[in-house]
Amino acid sequence: MKVEYESLLERAKRSIRFVGSARTYELPELEIVSDARHTVIKNFSQYCSALNRDPKHVAKFLFKELAIPGDLEGNKLVLFQKFSESRIRAVLGDYFKTYVVCRECNSKDTVLMKQGRITMLKCEACGATRSVPRLK
Repeated sequence: MKVEYESLLERAKRSIRFVGSARTYELPELEIVSDARHTVIKNFSQYCSALNRDPKHVAKFLFKELAIPGDLEGNKLVLFQKFSESRIRAVLGDYFKTYVVCRECNSKDTVLMKQGRITMLKCEACGATRSVPRLK
């Protein structure tokens, strides 16, 4: 009995199971407030939780990229300088591309892990790993 290529292909497609999470990935809208000398992200912990990242790690990235000091105060992040919302969003977008998104499958279901002195990004959907820059 000869089975055609198309029927085999359709059968293979039906048998494929998605390994990663099928959840939708929506980040909370950032609540950014600025005064003359400070910028405050009110829902910073909630945002980091949606990214599945430690708020200290994300804050360290922001402090380094913006070249300013700041402080984590409960659920909010205080930056000791005034910045526009677009600047904050751009820097957080850079963090997202570098430390959250898998370059192989574009999944956001990733974790950061240490292998010796190297920080690795491991995708829970496709299993790919890559090194990411270390924050000093």
